[in-house]
This record gives sequence, structure tokens and C-alpha cells, in this order.
Amino acid sequence: MSVESMARACNPGAHLPSVWLRHTQLRALVRKGSLAEWQHGTTLDDAVFHVAATIPMNGIHLDEDAFVRQLREVTVA
Repeated sequence: MSVESMARACNPGAHLPSVWLRHTQLRALVRKGSLAEWQHGTTLDDAVFHVAATIPMNGIHLDEDAFVRQLREVTVA
């Protein structure tokens, strides 16, 4: 996904570097198969994007265990 297409998909005023970083972290989790439980073909459940948008980042890193744990909590509730 290009930065231009990401900018068109985001609300005005979105912090694009942060969105891009979270996108790359999600892409890595998909490639590892960590999100298979919430993936249907090439589509991810909305809960994945909600958690990705709200979970705290540790610098440029996403805590995979915390992400999956929070995702399970959200989807069980």
C-alpha cells in the first residue's frame, strides 16, 4: 500500500507515519500466520484493525503476544 493510497483512506489529520508503522506491523503478523484466527481469505476481521489502532506501541515495535491477547479478549466479549 502506498502512502498516497493510505492518505486517501485515512481521515484528514491522521498521523500517516503512525498509520504506516501499524500497517507494516500487521502485515508482518499476517505473514507469520499470527492472525489466521481472524483472517478470512485476504480479509481481516474489523476487531484486528480496532486493536491495531488502539494498542500501545513500544517505540516502533508491536508486542505480538499483547496484541493477540487483546484481540482474543475483544472477540470473546
